[in-house]
Amino acid sequence: MNEASKGGGALLALEMGCGKTKVAIDLIANDPTVRHVLITCPLSVVPVWPAEFAKHSSREVKVLPLLNKHTVKKRTEQAVQFIAINDALNVVSVIIINHESVWRKPFGDWAMKLGWDLLIVDECHKAKSPSGRFSRYLAKLRDKCTFRLGLTGTPMPHSPLDLFAQCRFLDVGVFGPHYTPFKAKYAVLGGFEGRQVVGFKNLDDLEERFDSITYRVKSSDVLDLPEARHMVRWCSLSPKEQAIYNEMKTDLITAIDNGVVTASNALVKLLRLQQIVQGSVKDENDVVHQVGTTKEDLLCEVLSEIDKDEPIVIFCLFLSDIERVKRAASTCNKSVAVLKGGENELDHWQKGGADVLAVQIQSGGTGIDLTRARYCIFMCGTYNYGNYEQALARLHRPGQERPVVYIHLMAKGTIDEIVDDAQRQKANIINSVMAGLQ
Repeated sequence: MNEASKGGGALLALEMGCGKTKVAIDLIANDPTVRHVLITCPLSVVPVWPAEFAKHSSREVKVLPLLNKHTVKKRTEQAVQFIAINDALNVVSVIIINHESVWRKPFGDWAMKLGWDLLIVDECHKAKSPSGRFSRYLAKLRDKCTFRLGLTGTPMPHSPLDLFAQCRFLDVGVFGPHYTPFKAKYAVLGGFEGRQVVGFKNLDDLEERFDSITYRVKSSDVLDLPEARHMVRWCSLSPKEQAIYNEMKTDLITAIDNGVVTASNALVKLLRLQQIVQGSVKDENDVVHQVGTTKEDLLCEVLSEIDKDEPIVIFCLFLSDIERVKRAASTCNKSVAVLKGGENELDHWQKGGADVLAVQIQSGGTGIDLTRARYCIFMCGTYNYGNYEQALARLHRPGQERPVVYIHLMAKGTIDEIVDDAQRQKANIINSVMAGLQ
């Protein structure tokens, strides 16, 4: 593994859907010297890694996902015990923790002392800010890790200057340890007091240095990818959202048990339960109130990971979700066109007038061509399997020349999982959901 970079680090700049995770797991499986692995990733990706190890690893490894339902202190205790047990068994230990927690005490101090054979930073462009706590911690952790591997499909989400902090922890020899001389070499300053970045220079040199530790793959260049791939991005509801959800779920189960709710009249109540997961609740006057932003925050995270030049389709079940799409896209500097009842901006999006097309699945799931995009996000599942199947076919159809990636946003332990399972089984979704709730 160390042959990949003289400085002990490398970057896999593979676009979404090109198998970054599998490549990383293969590296662990094929290097017998690797015993202790630390993976840091976005919170929504923490639950994804264990399933990927189960699917792809050819070597026995033990995987511990540290979920944020516990305090950082508790997660640190879990990690210490996990390492001790696996060392005694002579088994590889893989610990997975989110970016926002890895540097916090006491985990950050413990990880700094332990030393790691391999540090994997998933979606490492999240560490692009040189002065950010996460980025500064990685720069210190660098020397405690035999090898460091960065994974991202968007190494430069905003500008070439995004590369400095990533390379600082991967291989400090690429651009050096200090941001000021790096910025002076590659940025053109002007504007107010001559301190604003107005352009860039010496980009050939920057690219050559960056490429010395980087392996890049564009999805369009990969010939053996499956035609369509489904991915799940997870989140956990906030305490407020969870409390409201639990109350509504309890009331619904009681009504089902008492025969008040049957398959024929369940849809309205199931939709309200699902709407809570999306972050909204209706009062007795049918006025919608926002109770959280968990799904919206997850959407923003996913949008930031897709290359800025890629058009995106987002299917929404609720009109309130379209407003969430607008806010999240705005945060990521992406423009939005809308396709819903009474509003049709499809042609504007088709002609490149907007980056994102927000589609109400009931209105735009059938009869249209969305092959301009290869990335499709589902804010939540739908109770109409025909609408879901048609939505899939809007992108994956004749005229689509690139592999399609479907990304499903799901809240753990909620109706999202039950609806998704019913869709995959092509079952009667309403009956399956009612059975799954009990």
